Amino acid sequence: MTMSASASDVTSPSASRTLVQHRSGDPDLAFQVDEQISPPKFDDKYEERAYLKHRLTLAFRIFANQGRKLDMLSQDFCTFYQDHVLYTNFAGLFFATEEGKAIAGCLGNKKSALLGNHGLLTAGPSIEAAVAWFVLLEKLCEIQLAADASAAGTGKPLVHIGHEEAVSTHYAIGKPEGGYFTGLTLFQVVEKEFGESTFLGRGVELL
Repeated sequence: MTMSASASDVTSPSASRTLVQHRSGDPDLAFQVDEQISPPKFDDKYEERAYLKHRLTLAFRIFANQGRKLDMLSQDFCTFYQDHVLYTNFAGLFFATEEGKAIAGCLGNKKSALLGNHGLLTAGPSIEAAVAWFVLLEKLCEIQLAADASAAGTGKPLVHIGHEEAVSTHYAIGKPEGGYFTGLTLFQVVEKEFGESTFLGRGVELL
């Protein structure tokens, strides 16, 4: 089983902009002045990656502290319908073997876990699937926070996808095969961008 877990704090490496030490969960980073008009532009693609990585990290770490699962708000959310768990027993850094066993026991045969007061974890039969689901899950946490804020501001409740519709959608897009093919394209893009070859993204896995 392959797992993908949340990363630590990020430092922006650009030499063209002022170096900023990004602290996880810093509320001052949630809304920046220059973003009110348009997203910032970066000459350095590595700086852009660090920025995006931190932004998403901030979103899912905030959501992980709410002690709840995702709502089914769109078809992408249905990828995790009845297929993610909430682990609330945060016991510090995951150095102890027993803590890892407890998380694995809570995860069971599901594809992802929301680790309370910590972050996210995804698991799958292939690296491609685990990475694809992790990328999607952190984006969904960002969307969930935005949707919650919108509902609070308008006073109108969110419209959730029904059980039968969510089940059928999960069946269509939530299988390991779908995760594999989605992750495959991510690795192929990375290989092309970095000009490096790996054993990942080499072709089609027999299904």
